[in-house]
Amino acid sequence: MRWAARCALCVSLSAALVLDTDLRVDVAHGYGIWALISVVNCSERLQGELLRKSAERLLGTLVGASGALLVLSVDDLINFKAVGGAFHDTVRHWCATSDALQDACDPGGVLHALAADNYVTRGNFYLFCAAIVTIAGVYARATNRSSPNFDYFYFLSVLSFDFLTIDAYQQQLSLWVAVGFGSDTLAPQYRVYMVLLGAGLTTIAGLLAWPEYASDELRGRVSVDCAQLALLATGLPAALARPRESECAEFSAIE
Repeated sequence: MRWAARCALCVSLSAALVLDTDLRVDVAHGYGIWALISVVNCSERLQGELLRKSAERLLGTLVGASGALLVLSVDDLINFKAVGGAFHDTVRHWCATSDALQDACDPGGVLHALAADNYVTRGNFYLFCAAIVTIAGVYARATNRSSPNFDYFYFLSVLSFDFLTIDAYQQQLSLWVAVGFGSDTLAPQYRVYMVLLGAGLTTIAGLLAWPEYASDELRGRVSVDCAQLALLATGLPAALARPRESECAEFSAIE
């Protein structure tokens, strides 16, 4: 019941970022749904699980976003648009001056396909980065010996990186724009902010609003087991050895 009440509280607070007009515009900037998703995903009954999942979501989002910014910085540094344009100009020059390459330059040929897209080099770079990070994240999760610890971190790192990287490529964002300068489009930042806000809200609610601890649950289970063992020691059949609440409380007090 405490878990349900805590979840309802967090969902209500995060839903206000979507439903309330002022909060939706001034605070969430239209991306409050990401805070709501984080609240639902991070909600766990026990305190330790809640803190672990919230921390892994925070860390995974930050790592994925940092990786996406690194890709944008490389994009700005190398200027794949210029490199891609020079490459396509070279391919077109080959097709115009070389008779031996006419078959490849005709429609359906390899060189014709390469010359058709002005940003093929930049697109392949983003695709390569997304593929490498995805493979590395899935492999790390598959070989994680401390599972379920860090599983959610690997998942969120890959998800955040792929989503932000592909979104930045689709919107043709540079690093300068992505970090909040030179444009009114701050969608990637707002998504990250809302994810962090949702995870932080869940963590604070778990600490202050009706927390449940694994130690309390373990103590209760041990008390029941000890009381049942004591009844079995008296010679009662196993089917009749059902400890009363008072007996469980006595063993809990002894602990």
